[in-house]
Amino acid sequence: ESVSLCSSPAQSYLWSNGDTTQCTTITTGGAYTVTVTNSNACSGTGASAPTNVQVNALPTAGFTAAGTVPTTTFANSSTGGTSYLWDFGDGSLSTLQNPTHTYGSNQNYHVCLVVYNAAGCTDTACHDVNINVGTGTEPVNTGWSAVIYPNPSQTEATLEINMIQGNEAQIMLFDMTGKMILKPLNQSLISGKNQIRVDSSELSNGLYFIRIICGKEDKLVKMAVRK
Repeated sequence: ESVSLCSSPAQSYLWSNGDTTQCTTITTGGAYTVTVTNSNACSGTGASAPTNVQVNALPTAGFTAAGTVPTTTFANSSTGGTSYLWDFGDGSLSTLQNPTHTYGSNQNYHVCLVVYNAAGCTDTACHDVNINVGTGTEPVNTGWSAVIYPNPSQTEATLEINMIQGNEAQIMLFDMTGKMILKPLNQSLISGKNQIRVDSSELSNGLYFIRIICGKEDKLVKMAVRK
């Protein structure tokens, strides 16, 4: 949004943008210099070496939702983004650009999309999505669920995946910027409860996302590390 450029101390200052204070606030890109004088100015004057400022444009987040409930397809209309984080409003997350999500019950869900660009700038768009498949409809069984504990963790956590039937899964760990922290782990899951150890001893404090791809479903589980 802005950056402050400050000169070394002197009696007077003249920046190339016209400011006459010791520090100037920059909001547009370019090369900036400052000329300073003291009370006993020496003969000969000159400007400082230039400081180059680059302004990175913000991405713009946007999306639409459509489909046959309870399965909803999200169309990403964002611009300037390189990675994405969806919060479907029911505790499920995704980093896909255009995800499809199946909801488990009838209600109104507040869905948010965070868009990141290469410079780390973000923008967020949120919309309400109403899921109503009719009175008396049973909750949708998506085939598997995942939870992690303890959360936050200090040195180790357990990722528990409960399966209706066995399947192959791919598990990945990302930080808040979408950078992959650990290489993908291919895991054979059995019917019932599967417990997978997650080593957090080398991770810095903060929020991370465990991405699980199993069958046609893609889910994210939030994991906090606090030491």
